Amino acid sequence: IWTFSAIKIFRFKYIKIIEIIESFIFIAIFATIIIKSSTYMSQYKFLFLFIIITSTIELGMKCGMTIALVSSVIILAIDLVYAPVINGINMYFQNDLIIAGVFILTAWPLGYYVKIENENLKEKESQLKILNGKLSNQYKQRKYIEDMLLKNEECYNLLIQNSKDSILVHRKDKLIFANESALRLLGYNNQKDLTGKSISDFTSFLDKDEIREKFKND
Repeated sequence: IWTFSAIKIFRFKYIKIIEIIESFIFIAIFATIIIKSSTYMSQYKFLFLFIIITSTIELGMKCGMTIALVSSVIILAIDLVYAPVINGINMYFQNDLIIAGVFILTAWPLGYYVKIENENLKEKESQLKILNGKLSNQYKQRKYIEDMLLKNEECYNLLIQNSKDSILVHRKDKLIFANESALRLLGYNNQKDLTGKSISDFTSFLDKDEIREKFKND
């Protein structure tokens, strides 16, 4: 509820700080449970694995290892202060050394895996940005050529408008220009009447799908 309120209601921007504070709150709660229970049994101490795993996945290896070390120190400190000593031996402390090792061995490989996944994700995002840039450049170049042909009056008159060949310019299957020969061929007197029409409007019903597929591939 506290995390939800901080993010959704109070619009707190630093989500990582919230997650770190939340992790230490859980550590304090679990430590209190162990101290109040006065049993010092291993089952309660494994609750710290929940915090170690979630913090490692959410915040990465560095934070996960920190939580693991803090949890280990707290457990061992509780054993030294509160656990009974039998015949000069603190059995709880010796057993919890193994648990501390489990904490660290859980955080390290999991954090390493999260690190690799984050790097792969960043690489994919970088590749997508490069691809989007290339596609954007190609679109800009194509649009520039189209605009240049339409705006360059000399090129327009010599190469396009006065050409005996029918010339059509389209963008995404929509006609944006037709020279005089194309207008006569299609039976139009005004270019405005032709602009915006689909190329498939001038093909037979049987050839429409084939024409659309060809333009998609181009």
